[in-house]
Amino acid sequence: MIKTINNDFNVNDFDFVITPSYLENYYKERFLDDDVLISNIKNIVLNNYTGDKTLASDFDSQVIMYNTLNKVKDDLTYYKNIRIKDMVNELINTYDDFYDYDLIDSNKIRDLRLIYKKFEEELLNKGLINYRMLFNDVLENNSFSGSYLFTCFSHFDKKELSLLEKISREASLYVLLDNVCNDALYKELKKIDSTLKFNYDDVLKKKYYVKALNDV
Repeated sequence: MIKTINNDFNVNDFDFVITPSYLENYYKERFLDDDVLISNIKNIVLNNYTGDKTLASDFDSQVIMYNTLNKVKDDLTYYKNIRIKDMVNELINTYDDFYDYDLIDSNKIRDLRLIYKKFEEELLNKGLINYRMLFNDVLENNSFSGSYLFTCFSHFDKKELSLLEKISREASLYVLLDNVCNDALYKELKKIDSTLKFNYDDVLKKKYYVKALNDV
């Protein structure tokens, strides 16, 4: 369940305040004397990882992607004539996009699926993990407790929405009412909690607290 509050909240009512990375320092300075953890999504995920793999550096990822392409090149169709050294960074940079979007099956997509699957296997074989794999591990193997306020977000990607859904089931999840006024974000949050509703008049009048419809 998602609960919404307005801007005059008391930060000490929450265990964690999660902001976009660019606002993290601002909130830390603003609430310097308060007993609350200010963080961003990436750090919350990293701090909740309890596995035994090491987060791969950019250099680790480049080397392992290069080796991966050498191992699968004879099985590729769309990318069969690629120059491997020219593709390494491009494949790393589009790795998240491949999983974030619903892509139509084709020779190119099948090649990418093969490359990324082998890439992930090679990382694990080296005792490494990338951020997306680590994120998924946290979703599958860790639990959350306490109260979390997500503030000043205008968008969440697929994996971030999965994190919010998990927190809403296992802990207490709050978002600022002003954020919910963003139609795109409201639709994303409705995917997590179909009962989430708010009144625009409440937002304009800055009423103190609005709850999800069935939170009584």
